Amino acid sequence: MKKFFVFILIVLLAGMGVGYYMWNKPHSDIESQSATSKLSATELFKAYGTNETFANDKYLGKVLLITGKIMSMEKANDGTTNILLDTGDPMSTIMCQLDKYAKHDLGGLSAGSQVTLKGICSGFNGDVVIDRCVIQDRK
Repeated sequence: MKKFFVFILIVLLAGMGVGYYMWNKPHSDIESQSATSKLSATELFKAYGTNETFANDKYLGKVLLITGKIMSMEKANDGTTNILLDTGDPMSTIMCQLDKYAKHDLGGLSAGSQVTLKGICSGFNGDVVIDRCVIQDRK
């Protein structure tokens, strides 16, 4: 019985160690990761509009480089900035949430500006959602 309690104690300590490591693990740097695909906001939206399952297989969870025209910029409740890219469809956008762990220079960006963003595709939810975005280029 004593060996059983020692075993349980070791398993609990190991679990706590793994939990502590995962909680304090540094976030991956999106800026340094290479994009798996480079496409326009319109192309990405068409891929999801045509076949969501195929688009998820190809883009979901991957780092993408998206270029498009800014429709609007808005502050989210958590303090991050969302950039909405025009898709050609008035009912849907590409919603790019800027990475809260990176510094962003939003100077000169406004509705109508052309921008290239790198981020992780989170799928389709009325809008195509790209998380942890960083600004790559602006025009």
